[in-house]
Amino acid sequence: MSATTLAISDMHCSACVGKVERLLRSHSWIEAFMVNPFSRRVYLTHDDRHDPLLLLKELEDLGFQPTLIEQRTEADESYRSRELKRIGVAGVCAMQVMMASVAVYFGDAWGMDDGIRQLLAWASLLLCVPLVGYCAQPFFAGALRALRRGVSMDVPIALAIVVAFAVSVQHTVAGAGALYFDSVGMFVFLLLLARFYDARLRRVLSAEDRLQQLLPQTVYRMTAAGPEEADAAAVQIGDTLWVPEGAIVPADGELKADGALLDESVLSGEADWVRKSRGAPVYAGTHNRGAGFEMQALAVPRDSRAAEIQTLSARISLTKAPLARLADRLARIFVPTILGLAAVTYLLHRFAVGGLPTEDALSAALAVLIVSCPCALALAIPAATAAALIRARRLGILLADSGLLETLPTIRQVLLDKTGTVLAPDLALTRVVTWAGWSADSVYALASALQRHSSHPIAAAFRAPALPRSVAVSPQQSWDPVADWTLGQIEAVAGAGLSAVLKFDGWVADVRLGSAQHCGIDPGQQADSAQTVFLCLDGDLLAAFELRSELRPDAALAVDRLRSGGRSLMILSGDSRAACQRVGSELGIKALDSLSPEQKRELLLDLRQAEGPVMFVGDGINDALAFAEADVSVATLETSDYVQANADAVLLSSRLETLPDLFALGAAVQRVIRQNLGWAFGYNVILIPLAMLGYVSPWLAAVGMASSSLLVMANASRLLRFDPAPTAAGATGATDLEVC
Repeated sequence: MSATTLAISDMHCSACVGKVERLLRSHSWIEAFMVNPFSRRVYLTHDDRHDPLLLLKELEDLGFQPTLIEQRTEADESYRSRELKRIGVAGVCAMQVMMASVAVYFGDAWGMDDGIRQLLAWASLLLCVPLVGYCAQPFFAGALRALRRGVSMDVPIALAIVVAFAVSVQHTVAGAGALYFDSVGMFVFLLLLARFYDARLRRVLSAEDRLQQLLPQTVYRMTAAGPEEADAAAVQIGDTLWVPEGAIVPADGELKADGALLDESVLSGEADWVRKSRGAPVYAGTHNRGAGFEMQALAVPRDSRAAEIQTLSARISLTKAPLARLADRLARIFVPTILGLAAVTYLLHRFAVGGLPTEDALSAALAVLIVSCPCALALAIPAATAAALIRARRLGILLADSGLLETLPTIRQVLLDKTGTVLAPDLALTRVVTWAGWSADSVYALASALQRHSSHPIAAAFRAPALPRSVAVSPQQSWDPVADWTLGQIEAVAGAGLSAVLKFDGWVADVRLGSAQHCGIDPGQQADSAQTVFLCLDGDLLAAFELRSELRPDAALAVDRLRSGGRSLMILSGDSRAACQRVGSELGIKALDSLSPEQKRELLLDLRQAEGPVMFVGDGINDALAFAEADVSVATLETSDYVQANADAVLLSSRLETLPDLFALGAAVQRVIRQNLGWAFGYNVILIPLAMLGYVSPWLAAVGMASSSLLVMANASRLLRFDPAPTAAGATGATDLEVC
């Protein structure tokens, strides 16, 4: 199967979406698709044997102008340039027409010569010609394309412009009757302006383009002659790369310099810059905020963590929340309904008992056509959802299902795995025991030098340049017999440890680091432990390093925020009772131990039946059964690609506090959606009847329609500035939105 993305810049309303979806459903080789009216994109997964380019011709036959997503940047620039020209011409002409109309209005009140009135009418007609003949062409073209198979919002727009202009021309030639040139000018100008700023807001709310631009196109590869520029696609595993100051890291790898300062916010959502030491991992897509440095590529760019995030985020493209589907169905019947209401309005005003003059009936019908705005209804949910997805990613959460935003407010139970979830995935060095009089600093320096050659997770505990002061030392020794030494013939033994030849002060010795068996220690004298690493020199024990999994630094705060939001928490683990009780007591929550994957699943099902929807947070393949049954499943950053691919959300940083942030964001999204839907329904329910009764003039209707969808988009954009900081807002954990 393959994935393809198409851009349809002239897909303006839900009627357009319906035509595109009907075409896609007619092809059995398309496995899944999503038509997004907000981003104006079509996402497909399809059989490799069929060329998706054939869809471009079929979409053109439907009246659209589609492009492949790779071609969209150039097409967007051309589109923006054309629209700015149209807006400029429309603004100048509409302003002049309005000035002539104002003069006529004042002339009606104070008296005006018929010759001057007629001159102003002809001037308005001439100024309206470029408005209708040039500026309004996108609406006419869209209406003509739409009429091939159904209708779209461009149909009532084009109809209103043509009728108002034609009637005004007729009355100008006849020298009598109402003129609508000012309404035509304002309508075209405001609608063009609204669509232009609507497109600007869509680009601001679009995360996909930013994800595609995470990685640079060129890199600097180190050679004997120094850094040489090369294509990023040519990077191979093992290449030494140079990352200049201010540049983007091109691939995942290992730092070869003594230090580096990186901004990883684009991946993790963490605002603070991160200092890295030699041997630390660096990730593609992050920014170098310090001096230039060398790194070794450990993966090609297409296999980087940034690329994985982009792949996971693409899953959101094929999902749509239930509430959004309902809004789409309502919006699709809106345009035909409006056309019918406009016709009924004209007939009632013209031919009912005590019928009004033709121009008054026509004015009311035009106002109905102009004032209606299904765009606000169609965009109410997609705009809020898109903004929330971007804000979530900036907070360090990648959502793979937009329906999750509707489910979150219903969650009252959060089940947590222990190892790798509430506990940090890396082991921390907690105690050093030394023998033979060696100092703790000395044995740590030797162990750290050996661990630089290991990719085992335990090696991460020895990455600090010196022994951390927080580590307990027993007994305290000060002798430093290996102040000047070198290591050679370093060898990693899978599942056991490392060995090397140590040279110092003219001596040569065999040094080993790892398990008791690897170091040749008598198990009867020294118990072996999976969390104890031994260091031996020529078979003599020098040191034992005790390691322990600690709570994530923000685990307690995350638990407190979740509990204060009215949610119950529980730890489910397959670990021993003692280990689980220790963690549970530190966090103040119940911890169940010795659970198999099947038992976790059964417990989750029982809790859901008894208390409602459940969220499960885990990190391992053994959590896959619980992931499948949970209403919301969340994977931690350090878990496998398989687990992440099957989760509803992925934490992009090591912070657990992003979990309560996610709940707070979910509550905020629901508020914005309710506001948007309330505005969209309220606007149409109030203004359409007023227009039918003749209380809304065409020019006022133009202002209302042009502003309606912009208000929805602007309200949704507030989510980009949403602050999930904990407050005493109540049980939902909601916080106020910060207005842009």
